Amino acid sequence: MKFKKYTALFTVFISAGIAITIISPKALAQQTLSCPEQQKLLTQAVEGLQYQSESDYPLSYFRFANVLKLPLPQTFANLTRQFNQPVTQITFDEFFQKVTRIYPGMSQSQFLTARRFKVLESTLRGNYQQLTVYRVGTVEVYIYIAGVNSCGLTGLQTVGIET
Repeated sequence: MKFKKYTALFTVFISAGIAITIISPKALAQQTLSCPEQQKLLTQAVEGLQYQSESDYPLSYFRFANVLKLPLPQTFANLTRQFNQPVTQITFDEFFQKVTRIYPGMSQSQFLTARRFKVLESTLRGNYQQLTVYRVGTVEVYIYIAGVNSCGLTGLQTVGIET
């Protein structure tokens, strides 16, 4: 992946043979990514990364191009066609505080996952001015890390199992 037109790179994170190049938040503030570039950036940032709950699920990109502001929680659930499902909204910081926490006794795999989420947090902060997290459903909870920018309402989605 080459980003010749960008002025700086944030990090190259190597784990399990995967190299990921992330554009720094400062560079993103100076450059506007096209929608395909943004999708590629976020998709590569989460390649091989899994949200850990009772089952581990990958993260994937989503986009609602015609939504230009963060919707109310129930409106968001309707956008995702999860009608009449319970939905909550938590802060971006609350979500990332949980997944980036380093604690004694972590395995190397857990430590590397937490570090990858920290890099992802920086990447998302560099791409959006407003960020939030929607949680839709119970037991099988659909989690959307969402923000609004020139591409509309976009972000990453995953699933958490909570019994």
